[in-house]
Amino acid sequence: MGVSVKLDTSKFDQASAELKKQLPYASSVVLNTVALRIRGEEGAAIGRVFTNPVKLTLNSVLVKKATKRSGIAKVFIRDQVSNGTAPGNTWPRRSWM
Repeated sequence: MGVSVKLDTSKFDQASAELKKQLPYASSVVLNTVALRIRGEEGAAIGRVFTNPVKLTLNSVLVKKATKRSGIAKVFIRDQVSNGTAPGNTWPRRSWM
């Protein structure tokens, strides 16, 4: 007595190919969601840590969003200003120098 099993995997192959095409997009959406949440938490922490922070300080946490091709999202603190002194040049203040 013999047993023969035949499986038609064509629909599974199609579904996995479609999933493979959508994976970079889904990854970028997840990375951007996490990065934006981190930005919000960091902004809230700045509000708690500093006494009366100005809007420039509160809005200094920025996000460079991930794309399908890059796959990298960056959360960083702005250290440049259009005029005046950059935040990185003001701390620590050393009055004795």
